[in-house]
Amino acid sequence: MSSHVADTVLGRSRIAADRLLGFVLLAHFPISLLLATLHGAWTTAFAFALPISLGAFWLSRSAAGTAITRLTIGAGFMAYSAVFIHQAHGMIEAHFHVFASLAFLLVYRDWRVVVAAAATIAVHHVGFHVAQTMGVGVFLLNHTVGGHAVVVVHALFVVFESAILVWMSLQLAREASTTQDVYESLEALGE
Repeated sequence: MSSHVADTVLGRSRIAADRLLGFVLLAHFPISLLLATLHGAWTTAFAFALPISLGAFWLSRSAAGTAITRLTIGAGFMAYSAVFIHQAHGMIEAHFHVFASLAFLLVYRDWRVVVAAAATIAVHHVGFHVAQTMGVGVFLLNHTVGGHAVVVVHALFVVFESAILVWMSLQLAREASTTQDVYESLEALGE
């Protein structure tokens, strides 16, 4: 992380967000273990959930405040959505994780993170829907009625939420920039 990042209001808040969300992703692993216990999805827990948690946590500590860390953490939340959905055998309530996690990403005030996360879950949903339909052994939905329609409805909700979050991210980034300008003006006056 460059020292310049830590010198701005937005930079400091992004560093703090990386550290918080890196820990939150680490805390997802015990939930994956619980789902593995309930549904027998141990391979998913150790082959996918554990590396997601450890990788995101490591990045949040070693490269806090960088764009790659923000984007990785955003993708990590969506990857955990995929893990939880699969482990819960497509239970519809497990999809709520997508929407809650997208909202968490607003803390970054970076529209790119929201868009990248939304794209990540879109690729997952299309890929897993096709794979589940072909009988590959992955889970997206716990029913077969209206499968394509359900995927489209989920996509529309993700697009709707993401559009609002992008707008909010831009507004919040502008506010942080304005705050930074005020700090710098006051500092210049003090000199």
